Amino acid sequence: APPCATAAALSALAAKLAPADAGFTYVYAVALNSLGKAPQAIQTLQNALILHPNNVEILRALISFLRDSGDVAGAGRYAERLRALDP
Repeated sequence: APPCATAAALSALAAKLAPADAGFTYVYAVALNSLGKAPQAIQTLQNALILHPNNVEILRALISFLRDSGDVAGAGRYAERLRALDP
């Protein structure tokens, strides 16, 4: 398997085994996005925000992935949330 696919698989496992660790979920979402799976990466980050609603790193990635996928309105909603946390 390509290195990025292997990294994504390992990150997925880590995220499942330790959902309380936002870092694992963030890395998994970045790997998904790098593999061209932006919708899955966005969904992963949105789900992570349920457990980690104030995680700035997750919010920044979500804003970036939404903007890059053309959902400027969605990115804007999360940007407002980020500004409230990190003015």
